[in-house]
Amino acid sequence: MAFPLRVQEQIAQDNLHIQERSVSAVGEARRSHLSDLARLFVGKMPSGVPLPVALRAACDRPPLDPADMTPHREVLPQNRPAMAYLLHALSRYDRAVFAELVVARLSAAGRPPILSDFAPTSYAVGTVVCPPNAYTREALADLFPDGCARMPASDDGEAVETVLAGGADACLLPFCDLAGVPVRSTQDRLRQTPLCVRAVSTVTDGEGNPMQLALCSPRLYPEAAPDDTVYLVSRTSCAAELADVLDTLHLFGYTPIACHCAHGCTLTVRGGDPVRLAVWMTLFAPAFRVAGIYQEHYTEEL
Repeated sequence: MAFPLRVQEQIAQDNLHIQERSVSAVGEARRSHLSDLARLFVGKMPSGVPLPVALRAACDRPPLDPADMTPHREVLPQNRPAMAYLLHALSRYDRAVFAELVVARLSAAGRPPILSDFAPTSYAVGTVVCPPNAYTREALADLFPDGCARMPASDDGEAVETVLAGGADACLLPFCDLAGVPVRSTQDRLRQTPLCVRAVSTVTDGEGNPMQLALCSPRLYPEAAPDDTVYLVSRTSCAAELADVLDTLHLFGYTPIACHCAHGCTLTVRGGDPVRLAVWMTLFAPAFRVAGIYQEHYTEEL
């Protein structure tokens, strides 16, 4: 005997609610275990060292054999390989949740992570080194409406060396050419040096072709707005680690915009919280770093 349609719909709705409660209970149980793990992790982090060093202290040693572990074994400094094994065994979703819980634990302890924990930061840019480029004047007018101090350089390499040596605050480098292709030399410098992207100016020529120039500095901008672009770089082209990053970005509210891999990887993403992402990358994708937080600027046709 078949139930009336209204009764069938009610049964299906009741079953759905039961499944939702079951999934919610499992999720809460997993989060509770991860919260306990985060509490142990933060409690055993060494003090008096930079935050990335403290975060990695529990992850850099070889893991113990699982047979040597017991549920009641205390996670002392000499037993940190056990913690490393536990973190390694987490799923991608659980790793993202764990990173968020670590941030929450650190914040509750009065030492919330900030961007300057992961890279030098500054608000102001004073002197800008400008190598020869047909679009320099327009880009500087776009990035610095009130003007800025300029310093000439014979080429991009000299400009970068001057900034890294402390002779200037930033340099203006070609970022994408008129065909929209990232400039390889700049990508390599961002991967191989502490340079970060602070702003990008897009200048459109008379034929409508955009040319991008990046304001690069060893210091990140210390804050990030929700619509800012975040630039991630890796010195290696590890496919597994790149897959981990791509599969995890949405868990931190990020949307990938572009990805380029050649002797390393660069990822352009938008949205999300760069601090939580930086904590996660330090723990689970250490080849990557936040190498830029910026807004894109546009100028009229030349």
